[in-house]
Amino acid sequence: TSDPYAVVAVSGPDGPDTTLARTYVVRNSEAPDWSARIRIPLAHEASRLVLQVRDSDPFGSDLIGFATLPAATLLDGKPIVDAWLPLLRPDGRGPPKPNSAIRVSLTFTPASSSPSRRRHRFGGVPAYFPARRGCELKLYQDAHVAVGAPCSYERGRCWEDVCMAVLGAQKLVYVAGWAVGARVRLLREEMSPEMAEKAAEVRALAGVEVEKMALGDLLKYKSQEGVRVCLLVSDHHDTPLHPSFFLNTV
Repeated sequence: TSDPYAVVAVSGPDGPDTTLARTYVVRNSEAPDWSARIRIPLAHEASRLVLQVRDSDPFGSDLIGFATLPAATLLDGKPIVDAWLPLLRPDGRGPPKPNSAIRVSLTFTPASSSPSRRRHRFGGVPAYFPARRGCELKLYQDAHVAVGAPCSYERGRCWEDVCMAVLGAQKLVYVAGWAVGARVRLLREEMSPEMAEKAAEVRALAGVEVEKMALGDLLKYKSQEGVRVCLLVSDHHDTPLHPSFFLNTV
């Protein structure tokens, strides 16, 4: 038996599959029933929709089989209801097992038909947490920009801003991503006046040199101050956490 889960992806004529969504894992099953209802905002250049069935393992996942639908089939606007799509092996040569198939219902809604577009307002992306005031989104050209570099607009310095945000945290630091480089130094060159002032303040209060600290040291420093530091790290976009992965670990 396997621990299957399904992945929804799109792909272009020559590019690799881009994962859009996945279901939960059904343990020890050769006939899983996910009954998953997924809404996917789609803004990709894609020639086909790919439905993968994968086997969850502690350190990755194996592709059991896949089915595809041409994009043109979805663009004609006709819903696909309770369709059984034959599964192919990873090499595309026949089914993984006789009569292997995945049942799906699909509907494509163009953005021009969206009610929010007709009302000329946007209600926000569906999320676990509600929208709150005081949030900020900042865009960066590069992770690091040298002081004094010529430019016709004000460029942000991502590494410095991350360092300033961590140093200024009073209750919580939450780091999430595919990977976290604990040995990365955030301050590598000449600091901006604001960062230099903050570094001098920390040096005077705690006797530490922020400019010489790696990210891991910075997070440990904040933890020792009493700030809660949480990390959510996943090094593979298709890998669900296996229940035994952290068993008997601290």
